[in-house]
Amino acid sequence: MYTEFYIVDFYEINKTSYRWGVGSTYDFFYIPLSLSFSLSYYKVSLGFDIEKDNLNFSYSLGYNLIGFQHSFAIRYQFNFYPQEVKKLAEEELQKIYQYKKDLLQEYTEQKNELQKLKKEQEKQQYITTKLLYAKSLIEEKNYSKAKDVIQEVLKLDPENFQAKEMLYLANKYLDKSTISYLYALATDAYEKGNYDLAIERLNKLLEIDNTNKKTIVLLKFCNVQKLILEKKYNDAK
Repeated sequence: MYTEFYIVDFYEINKTSYRWGVGSTYDFFYIPLSLSFSLSYYKVSLGFDIEKDNLNFSYSLGYNLIGFQHSFAIRYQFNFYPQEVKKLAEEELQKIYQYKKDLLQEYTEQKNELQKLKKEQEKQQYITTKLLYAKSLIEEKNYSKAKDVIQEVLKLDPENFQAKEMLYLANKYLDKSTISYLYALATDAYEKGNYDLAIERLNKLLEIDNTNKKTIVLLKFCNVQKLILEKKYNDAK
């Protein structure tokens, strides 16, 4: 990083002409690229520099009161070293490259591990929020919606014990609600003389709970009424 402050105007020794400027270069440690930026009293510029082995290419785009300025340079460095010195330099350079490579790999692994931990934490927070929501739905007796929310949690975490318990509870209440609802519909159909519809609903109810005595009795009454309509009195009896 550099800064620039002021210079003295030697043509007018009593007058001080102030100048200012700041700039910085960012070097990408693991790739042969660096970016530069500078801002001064007369110019702003952006640039980059690519260096590979002995070859270097740089480019910058500047702007001042006159307009835009493009500048670039290509440089090649010739090293006239004795063979042994060159060999040692190359070995040191390879060590540096390997160190950069190892450091980059370590950084990438740590970054991936942190991302995994972050995702897991977000997932657990999401699951906790959903389970609290499902609990409030059960308390409100909205068992169907609670079941949907719990199943969403189990897709993310199939072994979640709390979710499994809540699903069992929701199903238990849901089955009871369904039985009461189907029995009411069947009774209504029976009282209206629609015995086939009543039988259909009672059979669905028995699929949920095949030991429900009220359902079995009403189903027999339906069959009796159908037999009476068919004048099969002995069978009805």
